[in-house]
Order: sequence, then C-alpha cells, then structure tokens
Amino acid sequence: MQNLIPDLQKIFRDRNNCLLLGDFNAKHNTWNNRHQIQNQAGREIHKFAQTYGLEIIAPTEPTRIPVRRNKRPSTIDFCIAKGLANTSVTVVEELSSDHHPLLFNIYPDNLSPPRNNFYKFTNWEKFQEILHHSIDGNPIISTPEDLDTAAANFTETIQRTINQSSTCKLIPHSPLPLPQPIRTIIQTKNRLRKRWQDTRDPRIKQASKNHPFHP
Repeated sequence: MQNLIPDLQKIFRDRNNCLLLGDFNAKHNTWNNRHQIQNQAGREIHKFAQTYGLEIIAPTEPTRIPVRRNKRPSTIDFCIAKGLANTSVTVVEELSSDHHPLLFNIYPDNLSPPRNNFYKFTNWEKFQEILHHSIDGNPIISTPEDLDTAAANFTETIQRTINQSSTCKLIPHSPLPLPQPIRTIIQTKNRLRKRWQDTRDPRIKQASKNHPFHP
C-alpha cells in the first residue's frame, strides 16, 4: 500500500496516452455507488486521479460477486486512463470466477489531451549517494554475454536509482517561457559547468563562479 501512489506516478508521468487496468482491490463511492463502500486504496486512487487529471473508467455494476452470501458485491476491477477518456467498459458474465471479465472499447479518433504539467524533480546528491552504495565495482567480463549482462544491470541500477531519488509534483499552471536573454545566460552557465566537468580547468571553474546565475 505504501508504494501505491509512487508506482502510479512512475507509470503515468512520461506517457501521454495510457490505460492501467486490473484488480486494484480499491473501493470508493465514486465507482461503488450502489453500496457506498470505501477503503484506503480507493480513497488514494480517487485523490490521485483528481489531482493529476486522470479518469476512472469503471462499469456501473459490480465486477466481483463473492461466493459467501454475507459479503457484498463490489467494483474493484476498473481502469485508470490518461488521455483516453473516450473509453467504454462492459461487464462480461461468462466465466465461473468470482471476478467478471471486463471488455474495454477505446475510441482513438477522439482522444483527450493529457495534462502535461506533471514534473519530475531529481535530488542528484541523493542519486549519487544511492548509486555509490549500489554498484560494487567493475564486474568480471570474459564473454560477450557477460558484457550484455553487465550493461543491462548497470542500466537497470541507474533507472532504479533515479526513481528512488526523484519526486513528482503537479504544477497547477504551466510556467511561462523564459525570456531569450535569460535562456542564453542559463545555456552559457550549463556549457561552462560541462567544460569544467570535462577538463577540471580552474579558470573555467572561476568563470562559472563569476557567472550571473552562480548562487
């Protein structure tokens, strides 16, 4: 449960059109209106969808019919949609499982534009610290297969560390574009920083310090 929202953020943040569907075991009166049932997962998913402009696409009838009569039917199978709000869902009562299958129909000719003011911020100091303790050293590489495995492990470690070091925030309004003179100053500052990282030339470091945007 504690990873529910961070996992949803990772799935949706870099995708313009996305459907995530399945058994969420999440109950909320928005999609369980027959019995007004809610649980923590339902409240968190509902808040997440409201915050980030996503759609909950669920059928009007229950998707799970418990075998025990003292348990109420519930709608815990549904879809979270980004940029694909024009999607319909139908319950298919054909299998013997207590979960009914769902049939989703997507109409791509009328896609809704996703909200793009969902930004990722990475703490690079935290990234370096985690990465330092995550990589043991140079692996032993004797064959092309060893090289492929080492490269895949390294890439996976980098991506995992970025996710662990990053947070996502919703900016209510997209920021206004910076004036061209400010963008030029930032670009110059970034070039100086890159040259210093490549050469470690103290003169370049001093020039970077004298830059107008140096903190």
